[in-house]
Amino acid sequence: MFPRHTPNTEDRVPGLLHLAFRNSRNRLEDYLFTDAPGEWFSNWSTNRSAENAKGARWIAKFSDSILFFIDCEELAGENVGTTRNSITQLAQRLADEVEDKRVLIIWSKHDIQLDPIIHEQISTRLADYLPAAKHFNISVYEDDHLGIQTVAKELLGRLDFQGTRITIKVPIRADNPFFTFRSV
Repeated sequence: MFPRHTPNTEDRVPGLLHLAFRNSRNRLEDYLFTDAPGEWFSNWSTNRSAENAKGARWIAKFSDSILFFIDCEELAGENVGTTRNSITQLAQRLADEVEDKRVLIIWSKHDIQLDPIIHEQISTRLADYLPAAKHFNISVYEDDHLGIQTVAKELLGRLDFQGTRITIKVPIRADNPFFTFRSV
């Protein structure tokens, strides 16, 4: 079951995931993923200077890659017009702000059928604003989950594991299991 929606207040913070990999030259490569509140980006897309869009501005400025999620369920629902406009506004803002950053467009819940005209309209708009972006389809109902694996490979693709299997060692920490350090 998903947790309740976090309220849209100024003290909201994104979820963070830090991964560190040791490459073939024995150097660490760090990856920090943020799961930022969508409202930050909604506010930022309509008003770049909005006070409640600080987090979106920070992520756009300091990130190396942007994952732009499109919820196919929303596009197939009653609010298709509003959703389509929100996607277009965000694509416009990203085009103005992200310069040479890598943008991955993730069509989530792609097992839900979209009106082909709606899909084409959005794809065309995204191509106009973010022509270098790569598109990926993901769904939790796919048997092989290739979409999620493909996105992960795209994000971590420059790592050289030399065919080795990644093993995560989880040391036991009695003080707080939620802050367990994990190393490769």
